[in-house]
Amino acid sequence: MAVASLEECWEVSRCIRGDVVLEKDGGNAMREDPVSKKEQALGWYDDGRYAGN
Repeated sequence: MAVASLEECWEVSRCIRGDVVLEKDGGNAMREDPVSKKEQALGWYDDGRYAGN
């Protein structure tokens, strides 16, 4: 058994260049550290999904 605490929830989208970006508050806030190509290869970053922190 595990216990987790979800502190932030980011919506996955892509910018014009095609890079994966994480946004919240309806796009008013964007994570400054972009999702790396390595992390993209290992995760499921389709538009409309969410990533937690």
